[in-house]
Amino acid sequence: MRRIIALSLAVCMGAMALTGCKGSSPVTTTAASEAGAGAESSAPDDLEAESSSENAASGLDKLTLTYVTSPLNVPTIIEKNKGIFARDLGEMGISVDYAEINSGADQTQALASGDVQILYGVGATSVILSAANGADIKVLNMYSRSPKAFALYSADESLTSPESLKGKTIAGPAGTNLHELLAAYLAKGGLSIEDVDYVNMGIATQRRLLTAAA
Repeated sequence: MRRIIALSLAVCMGAMALTGCKGSSPVTTTAASEAGAGAESSAPDDLEAESSSENAASGLDKLTLTYVTSPLNVPTIIEKNKGIFARDLGEMGISVDYAEINSGADQTQALASGDVQILYGVGATSVILSAANGADIKVLNMYSRSPKAFALYSADESLTSPESLKGKTIAGPAGTNLHELLAAYLAKGGLSIEDVDYVNMGIATQRRLLTAAA
């Protein structure tokens, strides 16, 4: 079996991206402070009417977000466990669903096909490639930046420099920040992707193979 070096995330990294909704009005919310400190509490049916009104204005009744857990994407895990989006969007009459997709390339494909509407935890490289191919995609926010969030993992302690990777088998998701940063790291040693055996592989599979080889 070939010894595989896993190219993976050491810490959480990601951005939020979504497709543009052409021809639809933006989602709007009404701040509680607008009612005034001395205003009487609204009745439940008034709140329901407000939620229905916001829902009608947005033209949305459901949003599907990507859920990224591998290897440990803390912000997405905490958000889902606490139900933050489900709570806030629910107040606007919009239900929330999740699609567990860890690869950035797979996330942007799902966005382009309409299977999901928001990518919560996707690398910039995947977003840039998607936009370059004509996708209607917009970055909303970010919570971490590369390259400090990335690392190479191997059981071979002799692999300590770009030059030492020549001819080695390295696994990682193609077309992502990980792929791009590996190429940049190899370039520091006068090498390119062509100087290693790069295998397109998801992070979960990499982890299983590394564990089995240990």
